Amino acid sequence: MNLWKTGLVALLISSCASTPQATSPTAVVPQGPQLREKQILTLIPTAVKSYYGDGILAGSVKTTYDETGLLKKEESFNPSGVLTEYKTGVFDGKKLKITSFNNAGEIQSSKVLTLGERNRITLEEFYSAKNVLQSVNSYEFDELDRVTRWIAEDGANIVLASTDYVYTDDKLQKIEIKDESGKLLKTYTHTYDPKGQLLEKKEVETDDSVTGLTSYTYDSNGLLLKEESKNSEMVILRITEYLYNGSQVPLKTNYLDRRGKIIEFKETEYTAFKKTVMERG
Repeated sequence: MNLWKTGLVALLISSCASTPQATSPTAVVPQGPQLREKQILTLIPTAVKSYYGDGILAGSVKTTYDETGLLKKEESFNPSGVLTEYKTGVFDGKKLKITSFNNAGEIQSSKVLTLGERNRITLEEFYSAKNVLQSVNSYEFDELDRVTRWIAEDGANIVLASTDYVYTDDKLQKIEIKDESGKLLKTYTHTYDPKGQLLEKKEVETDDSVTGLTSYTYDSNGLLLKEESKNSEMVILRITEYLYNGSQVPLKTNYLDRRGKIIEFKETEYTAFKKTVMERG
C-alpha cells in the first residue's frame, strides 16, 4: 500500500589543475534513495455499529482521539444505547495508558503503551484490575517504521512466543511464527500482483503443507472489495466484503459464511488526522 519515490543526490567534486584557470570536469556520483519523513492523512474509526445478519443492531462503539490520533475515550453500548463498558487513554508524552472500566466505573484491566518516534508502539504492558503485570509485547522496527519482530512475554519476562516479519522490495513477503525457544511453528507467505496489491496469503506448516489461504479482490481503483478464507482443502470458510462511498471511504463491512450468507455487518464512521511516516525519496 505504499508508493516510493526514488531520487538521485549529486555529489560535486572539483579539483585544481596545474594552472589557476583550469579545473577538472565535474563528476556526478549517484546515491541511493534517501529516507525522509512525510505527512499523510489517515482515517481512524469514530463510530462503529454492529448488526446481526438480519439487520438487528447488536451494539455500537464510539471513540474519540487527540490531535495525533491517540485514544482519549472509547465507549461501548448495547442495542438499547446503554453504556456497557468504556476505556480512557492518558498520554504523558512518552507512554499511553489505556484503562478499561465496566459500566459501574470499576477498573477491569489496563495496558501501557510505550511510544517511540512517530508514535510507533515499541512496548505493550498488560495489567490486571489490581495493577499486576500479566504480559508484555515488544516490537522491533526497520528504518521505514515497519514492524520486523514481535515478542510476547509473561509477567515474569519469560518469552512465550515470537513473530518475525520479512520484507523484500518494500513488500511484506512472509511472517514466521515461532515458539518460546525460537523454533518455527508456521509461516504465512504473501503473493502480490504487478501493481503491488496483495493477492494471496498462505498459511504454511513446517512440512510445507498449506493449511489455509486467504485471497483478495480489488476494483480498478485498487480498493479492496473482498477477502475469502479457505482451509487446507481450499474450501471457503468465510468471506468479508468491503463497501465504499463516493470518496472511496470504507463505510460498510459484510461478514459472510461459506455459503455467502451475511451473518454480521458493521457500519463505520471515520475522522482523519495527519500521520508522519517514513519513505524513501
